[in-house]
Amino acid sequence: MHPADIVAAVKKAGTNLRQLALKNGFGASTLRAALHKPHPRAQQLIAETIGRPVHEIWPQWFDRDGRRIAKRFRTPVSHTTRVPESIPAAFPNPKTTV
Repeated sequence: MHPADIVAAVKKAGTNLRQLALKNGFGASTLRAALHKPHPRAQQLIAETIGRPVHEIWPQWFDRDGRRIAKRFRTPVSHTTRVPESIPAAFPNPKTTV
């Protein structure tokens, strides 16, 4: 479902995302964020509020049983940058310079 359709369905149910979040112990903007990125508990609350299964609303994140689809694994990113040997260092280390 498109996020605007979800918001409209919540309004038709007689509330809005902010009120629903605060009433159920979430932060004020948590349910709005859940429209765009995975948050299983918040998304389950939205699905129950509008009377639709969570997998129909977010099929990219939930299977037919309502279980979260496993995340895709990303390659870890190194926090150190290695300069290729073919590129001279801008500031050579005086200890290694002869």
